[in-house]
Amino acid sequence: MGFSTVPSNPPRFVIVGDGSPAQEAVKFLVGAEAAISAVFTTSKESRGLVNFVESKNLPWFESETLKDIHNIPPLAFDGNWLINAFSPIILRAAVLDRFGPQALNLHNGPLPQYAGINVTQWAIRNGESDSACTIHEMTKKIDGGPIVATRTFPIGLEETGLDVFRNSMKIGAALLVDVLQMILDKKPLQSHPQSAENRRVYSMKEAKNSVLDWALDAEQVRDFIRAADYRPMQSPTYQAQWRLPGGELVQLSRAKVVTGRSGSTGEVLSIDDQGPTIICGNNAVKITAAYLGAKKLDRASWTKLL
Repeated sequence: MGFSTVPSNPPRFVIVGDGSPAQEAVKFLVGAEAAISAVFTTSKESRGLVNFVESKNLPWFESETLKDIHNIPPLAFDGNWLINAFSPIILRAAVLDRFGPQALNLHNGPLPQYAGINVTQWAIRNGESDSACTIHEMTKKIDGGPIVATRTFPIGLEETGLDVFRNSMKIGAALLVDVLQMILDKKPLQSHPQSAENRRVYSMKEAKNSVLDWALDAEQVRDFIRAADYRPMQSPTYQAQWRLPGGELVQLSRAKVVTGRSGSTGEVLSIDDQGPTIICGNNAVKITAAYLGAKKLDRASWTKLL
């Protein structure tokens, strides 16, 4: 059964978020001459957004202040729509209660299967061929409110964790602007409740405790490695690392599946110009990019290490 949220007249927005989706939302609303009561962001992460907001003389606050709403001036909440765009801050019930179904969250994963954090990384690890961005009503259940809009996008076999994350930001920003346009056009937002049956919530702890296991299928090893590849930045969770016989800790960046090979799990079959081939639970993987510290390993380096 679907539900309809009729946009308030006139809409006034409170924006919470970091990065390009929040910035695109604010720019769109400014261009549409819509009312923005306040922007909450993290200045360290979103300098571009802060600069834009300040250039338009809009009030803004650090997102951390939302943890204690008693320190927030009342005018900051003089809005009837709360838009949360990829903010890591968990909003308190006292905040959500002020907006009811007009508190919307942009989440960079399909719901209910990928609730929680770092879900683009998990989509790669789970071998998904596509993912989605979702806008849903905010409730006390994390990423659990009725769904307002969804937009899917493909995940290519060569895409890394950083590739998919950046794509989710781009797709999410476009989806959010479309929903904001509907609100400004006074079009009802149709929502439907999430199914509890397929709900899965991913945590930071679960991701950070991840370790490379050669006993996994070759496809799973490949996906584990590429999901952690955020170069030139650092993965927000785990590193795909391999402790070599000599004690060196190598960071693995890219790998490809090699079929028709057999041997003992973790056995190094060969080394060529692309890198070493290692036996997995089924088939094998060839490590095509890896680093020891800042140095990218070549055939000569691998031969010395192994």
